[in-house]
Amino acid sequence: MNDEILVKYMLGESDAEAQQVVQDWLAGNPENERHYQQLQAAWKLSHDAAMPAHRDSDAAWERFKGRLAEQQRQTRLRPTVTMRWMRVAAILLAFLSVGAILYGVLYTPAERFVGKDLASTHAVLRDTLPDGTVVTLNKGSSIHVAPTALARRRLVSMGAGEVFFDVARNESKPFEVTVGDTRITVLGTSFNIRKMGDRVAVTVSSGRVRVQYGTWVRQLGAGQRAVINPDDDIFVVDRVEDSLYQYYVENRFVLKNTSLRRVAEVLSEAYGQPIRIERPELENLTLTATYERDSLEQILHVVAETLAVTVVNEGGTWVIR
Repeated sequence: MNDEILVKYMLGESDAEAQQVVQDWLAGNPENERHYQQLQAAWKLSHDAAMPAHRDSDAAWERFKGRLAEQQRQTRLRPTVTMRWMRVAAILLAFLSVGAILYGVLYTPAERFVGKDLASTHAVLRDTLPDGTVVTLNKGSSIHVAPTALARRRLVSMGAGEVFFDVARNESKPFEVTVGDTRITVLGTSFNIRKMGDRVAVTVSSGRVRVQYGTWVRQLGAGQRAVINPDDDIFVVDRVEDSLYQYYVENRFVLKNTSLRRVAEVLSEAYGQPIRIERPELENLTLTATYERDSLEQILHVVAETLAVTVVNEGGTWVIR
C-alpha cells in the first residue's frame, strides 16, 4: 500500500473508493494495522513541528518522510535486539527447568525417590504407593518398591506371600513386578500374585497383564491365571472360576457355584485352622453365597445348614461329614 494514499486517508482527503480500499487493506493483516499506526505517529510528529506559525503541508510531508525512514531503520534493528533477549530467555528457562527438577527431588516425600519396603506379619496390610497404586498384602507377605526418581518404569519386587495390586494407570510409565525369575508388566489394572516356595501364580482381576518367565511370554485378561513352577519348568495358563483369591482384599468370601472343597481350602488358609471333608462325595457340593469375615465357626455353621451336613471340631480340626 502506498504511504501517500494512507496519509490522505488519515487526513480525510481520499474519496469513498480509496477509503474502502484502505479499510480492506487494514483488515487483511495485523501487520498492515501496525504499519498504519506507525505512519500516524510519524505524521503527527512531523506535522506538529510546523506549528504554530502556519501549516505547510508540503514541508510537513518532507519531514514526515524523513521521520518514516528513521522509524523503518529502527524497526530493522529491533529483531536483532529481540533475538538477543530470546537467547537470554532460553538460558534462563533452562536454569529454571533444572531448578524445578532439583526442587522436586529435594522437597518431594522421600519414599517417592528412595523406595520403601512393606511387610505384613499376622494381619493384612494395605498401603497406597506414591503413584496412586493401592497394594494389599496378605499375612506373611513382603514387597520392595524401587526408587522412582527419573525412572522410566515403576518397579516392585515381591519377596514372599500374596499381594493384590490395583495399579494406577500411567501409559508413559509401565508398572512392573518381579517375583524371582517371573516378571509381570502392566499399565493400569488389578491382579493378584501368590508365591508358594518357588511356585508363582498370577491371577488377573481386571484389564490385561503381560507375564514373562524365561522365553515364555503370555498376555492374560480378566479371569485368567498363569502358574509358573520353576522346579518342573512349567508355565500353565488357565481360568479362575471364582474370586475367592480376593478374600483378604474385600474382607469377605464371595461364592458362585463354588465347590465345598474349594471353600474349605480358602477358609482354612484365611483362618489358619485345618478343615477336613470326611467323605469324598461331599467335596463337589456347591455353594452360592457371600459370607462376611465373621468367626470361622459361624461361617461353617451356615455352610452346614445350607448343605445339610454336619460340622464338628475334633482336636482343633474342623470336620465336615
